[in-house]
Amino acid sequence: MPTIRASRHDLTRRQLLLLSLAVLLPSVLLVSLGARTVLQERELAEKRLADRHRDLADDLGRGLLIELRRVALDEAVALADRRADAGSDSFAAGATAFAARVDSGHIVLPWNDDERAARFGRLAAASPFATDIARGERLEFVAQRFDQAAVAYQGAIAQTSDAALKAYGELLVARTLAVAGSPEARPRLMRLLQVPLTLRDEQGVPIALYAAHRLADSAATRPAVAAFVRRHESALLAGRPLSPVACSLLAELPGADEVRVRQRCAELDVADA
Repeated sequence: MPTIRASRHDLTRRQLLLLSLAVLLPSVLLVSLGARTVLQERELAEKRLADRHRDLADDLGRGLLIELRRVALDEAVALADRRADAGSDSFAAGATAFAARVDSGHIVLPWNDDERAARFGRLAAASPFATDIARGERLEFVAQRFDQAAVAYQGAIAQTSDAALKAYGELLVARTLAVAGSPEARPRLMRLLQVPLTLRDEQGVPIALYAAHRLADSAATRPAVAAFVRRHESALLAGRPLSPVACSLLAELPGADEVRVRQRCAELDVADA
């Protein structure tokens, strides 16, 4: 009898084990399959999202490339007009920081590619204008004969018909008169504030900007300089890029938006590095 009971007990345990396995194994398999399905669905969703982001980025990139090509074409035409002295100093697109041409694989920055500045340099080096300027500088800085230096500079003005050279000569006359303490210096400099900003020296600095810088030293004329800055600052920053020298001069003037101008100067310095 004990043997028969033991056999039955063993049989019952085996049946329970088999029953448990029959129930648990499918459940484990179903749970594993469900987890794998969820994981695959998540991976598929992430892939679809990544594909969507990539498609959006591609579309955005294509749109930007098309827009950049359009802007580049417009700025190339405007740059060619400026080099031919047939266009304005403004950019074709308001968002353009500066436009530069490429020559033999090298970028020629716009303040090094200013035809008006180059023309000024060529004409200023020509005799007899250059001769009178050199004589005036010797009289001003070496002999300190300011009255004679002013006469020499006025002689140089009489030797040229170029508006930029005439304005530059007037600036030298005003500088000499100011050093000599003559009251005639101030009205001459005030008149130079009115000359077009397109009249620039060989460094691309507007002659009017030099005059403003000199007038800024006097409390009596600082309001006029501040008015000059308010009138021209936006045009100076938005049009043909200022040379780093001109940008620094503008930043020092009363009434200038120092943060904006200094930021622009920093951008120019980085581009010029």
